[in-house]
Amino acid sequence: LWNHWRRQPVVFSALLFVLLGFLTAFCHTILANITSILGIAPDFVMIIILLIILRKDFQIAFPAVLMVALIVDALNPETFGFGAFIRFGLALIVYELKQQMNLEMLSSRMYVLIGTETVFQLLYQLVAHSFDIGTVMQIYLESSLPTLAYTSAVGFLVFFILDLEIKVDVRRRKVD
Repeated sequence: LWNHWRRQPVVFSALLFVLLGFLTAFCHTILANITSILGIAPDFVMIIILLIILRKDFQIAFPAVLMVALIVDALNPETFGFGAFIRFGLALIVYELKQQMNLEMLSSRMYVLIGTETVFQLLYQLVAHSFDIGTVMQIYLESSLPTLAYTSAVGFLVFFILDLEIKVDVRRRKVD
């Protein structure tokens, strides 16, 4: 059955996009509420976007990232699409960094995650609060920096576990 689905690339790709959409909505709504601490939740969406960009080719990654960004922005309509625009723009920048640099190490992935989350939070807060610098700085210190720390911790765990999985898979292939 699995081989049948793999021979049907359009159907298989569409199924993966639907599953990615459900995963995004689940992470942004239910999982974020379950894992929130004092109202601060990690930005699972940025982690998902970075995983897509770092692991897939351009033709697969950018439609997937655009879909993820639009789903999340539809769940938070107060910025009228600008959140999706920021996420997609950051994904483009990370893809270009991936082409120019080695982002296979855990530390480099963490730098990228921290950088993208910092820029996203700052730009998003500026737009959401009509560029009122005083309000943005207060919200940034009270909400965005804890979100950045929490997202970095969760991102570290996700990237670390995926790196372990890859190393175990490589060892299994060497033994076989």
